[in-house]
Amino acid sequence: SDITPADININTKEKLINSLKKINLEKYNYNISVLCGTLKDKQYFENHFKNIKIEVAERYARDWLDQFKKTQNISFLGKNPSIIFIHIRRLSKVLVDQFHKKGIRVIATPPTRDQSIEKSLTMIKKCFEFGADGILTSHVDANIVSMIDNINGS
Repeated sequence: SDITPADININTKEKLINSLKKINLEKYNYNISVLCGTLKDKQYFENHFKNIKIEVAERYARDWLDQFKKTQNISFLGKNPSIIFIHIRRLSKVLVDQFHKKGIRVIATPPTRDQSIEKSLTMIKKCFEFGADGILTSHVDANIVSMIDNINGS
């Protein structure tokens, strides 16, 4: 076949919207969260899906962190923000404390490339030390879970 990526027209946003319309029920609102790449997208989803938690993604928020440090203005997070995702390399105790004062939970995001268990453990310790509320990850190794238990004294 001579089909190339240019021949395939998939509108991911449209597919997501159609799927969310099917499940936009109050009984599911605690299970669904959407991360948007722009504030405009966040506002669109908030206006159309009242029962779904909408936040901005780390990639969008990172462009605003320096300004936030100076002004403490959280308007870049949109209406009623509750969470901010911050890349682990940009995370600091001061930044976590500043967002906590605004009532916003801080979730650390890891580097996209694979890491050793030792580097992952260092990242986890950093998050605990800075007071982050969580860590977003797509891979959990049983050894890391065991090491976290040891950090917490469980």
